[in-house]
Amino acid sequence: MNEIITPDWPVAQKKFELMMVQELLKNERIARVVELGTWTGGTALLWAQMVSRYDNGIVYCCDQNFNWGIHYSVERGVNVMREYPDQVYRHTQYNKYIKEIKGDSHDPYFIEHVKNQVGQPVDFMFIDGDHSYEGVKADFYNFNSLVKPGGYIAFHDVLDTEYHHFYGCHVAPFWNEIKTQFEWWEFIDNNEYLHSPGSQPNDMVKCPAHAMGIGVIRKK
Repeated sequence: MNEIITPDWPVAQKKFELMMVQELLKNERIARVVELGTWTGGTALLWAQMVSRYDNGIVYCCDQNFNWGIHYSVERGVNVMREYPDQVYRHTQYNKYIKEIKGDSHDPYFIEHVKNQVGQPVDFMFIDGDHSYEGVKADFYNFNSLVKPGGYIAFHDVLDTEYHHFYGCHVAPFWNEIKTQFEWWEFIDNNEYLHSPGSQPNDMVKCPAHAMGIGVIRKK
C-alpha cells in the first residue's frame, strides 16, 4: 500500500481531489505516467513522487510550453505568497523522473512523436490540457492507446458549473458521454480555494466550492 502524498506546493487542482485519486490508486503500481497539460508543473511533481517508488519510474509531460517564467502561488492563506522562477519540479529531487515533450497534442506529428517517445504502455494518464469538448475528446481518443489494459485515465474539471462555463471549460459533456463505458469514479473537493493565475503577486482568483472535479476511468 502506497503512502498518500499531500500536495503542499502550488497545484492548479484541488488538494483533496488529488489525494482521493491517490487513495484509489494506493494499491496499484503506478510507475509510468503520461500527463497532457502540465502548466507550471504542480501535478507533474505529484506523479513524479509516485513513480519514484519504482525502478525506471517516469512521467511524460506533454504541453506547448514549459517556460512560464516567474509565477506566484497562494500558500497557507491570503497574505502568504511564494514566487516560483519556473516549473515547480525543476529544483527538486524529482525532476529526474520527468521528461518534457513540447508540442500541440492535436498535431498528428506530435501525437506520433509522443507515442514513439513513450514506447511501452503506461499505468496512468492525466488529461488536463485543452478543456473544450472537442479538445478533450480528441486528447482521449488520440492518446488512450498509450494506457495499458487495466490502467487508469483521469480527467480534470469534470463538473458542469457556471464557473467552468465562465472560463470556457467544457470537459463535463465528454466526461458524461464516456464514463459509463468504463468502471468510473468522481472525486469532488467542496472546499473553496484562492489561486493565483501567475501574472502578478496580487492577481488572485477564487475557486469556489463547486468547481473543478476529477473523473477517473479504468481501461478495459
